[in-house]
Amino acid sequence: PRQKQQQQQQQESIMNELKRDELARQYMYTSVQQASYDDVPWDSKLPPKLPVPLASLEAYGTGPSFKPRRRPIRYDTRNLKILDWDRTEPRHANYGRKPFNNVAPLTRAQQIPGYSGSIGGYNLQDIDNPEIAYEPYTVVRTEQPKFSMSPR
Repeated sequence: PRQKQQQQQQQESIMNELKRDELARQYMYTSVQQASYDDVPWDSKLPPKLPVPLASLEAYGTGPSFKPRRRPIRYDTRNLKILDWDRTEPRHANYGRKPFNNVAPLTRAQQIPGYSGSIGGYNLQDIDNPEIAYEPYTVVRTEQPKFSMSPR
């Protein structure tokens, strides 16, 4: 009898530990919003659940062995003709490639293409004045080759 009591106490302590760990895990991984949703008595707020249907068959359903007599759309002859035409249609080698326009928004700033930071200069207040020479801080050091269709 004494051994039986010890075993029961061990089992109870193990169960208590498991429950405690589960509660701690739930507290750690549950957001405040989710916890507040869990506290709402949804059964009293929502309409009653639908009863489980007695049979899952439709009244006038088709059998599982029934196959439609029509061919699938992917084997349609019109689609095949379109696909053949698209495959044989000649396209330019650079189809889809376009030259990038690497011109700075302010041409007088001689801004480095793709540079999105602030520009500066020795006389920044006169950047729009064409009569005064403007010296920017950021100057393109080397000219990039221009885009062309031929590799020469």
